[in-house]
Amino acid sequence: EDYGSIEMINLDSAGTHAKILKRTLSRLQGLKKKTTSTIFLFSSPQFMTSRPKLIQAFIEFNHTGILHGVTIDEAHLWVKHGTSFCVDILFLKDHLFKPLFANKTEILLLSS
Repeated sequence: EDYGSIEMINLDSAGTHAKILKRTLSRLQGLKKKTTSTIFLFSSPQFMTSRPKLIQAFIEFNHTGILHGVTIDEAHLWVKHGTSFCVDILFLKDHLFKPLFANKTEILLLSS
């Protein structure tokens, strides 16, 4: 089997340019379930929570089989502080991670 492209997109950087973010979402929406491409997306919690349409797109990508997994770096911060001062983490918990868990998406937690 041939392997496709591997890409990396930092959404925080791309998101400062509306055209780049729109092009990125369009690229993701054009992927087929049996794609050979791999796209790694990086984002801060603050970036995600300020863009509800992006969160909804991730949930849709998950339901269509395009989104296969999510990795959370610095997971100890989410556990230690996620219920107190960081409203972005609480927002993502309810609006992104609960729907992903419900669909049995693989979530990898990393910590130092």
